[in-house]
Amino acid sequence: MLNYKQCDPKWRDAKIGNSKTSLCKAGCLICSICDIHSKFYYKPESKVKLTPPEAASQFIFTSVSGDPEPHYVEWNLTEWQDFGQKFVERVRTWTDEDIKKVNDYTKKPDYGVVLNVELKKGGQHWVAMWLPGLFGPVCNDPISGSVVWKLTGLLGKYKRILGYAVFSKVN
Repeated sequence: MLNYKQCDPKWRDAKIGNSKTSLCKAGCLICSICDIHSKFYYKPESKVKLTPPEAASQFIFTSVSGDPEPHYVEWNLTEWQDFGQKFVERVRTWTDEDIKKVNDYTKKPDYGVVLNVELKKGGQHWVAMWLPGLFGPVCNDPISGSVVWKLTGLLGKYKRILGYAVFSKVN
């Protein structure tokens, strides 16, 4: 799996959808989904991959009632099938039972998980989670580009896990 950084100089200023918001400012979900895409399709010899600027064109910013500034990212799920992956499910409230479910998904080669985490300083963030490594699941953080090992490592870096979304490869 590739590990895309949302503030990579190659695309840091690329806009999300038709908004004025850049990938560097709010591209963690988009970069995490591109990481999952690379797990399914990237082959070094072919160099075929979905880059964050390409993916960003499929997203829009929206707001919720009473929120003056749009800062919630939505994507066009039907368009994602054109990129060769599909949305499977989204869980917005993390429970202890989800640990086993997420671990089971990460063991399947045609599935990828993005975790929604709460930052210690406040706010939300997305990281890509994939096949278990030597010590457990591996997570790519699109802010730092670091690989975080194990859910316990995640909870040391972030305040808590809020939920997750699952994608699968389109055969």
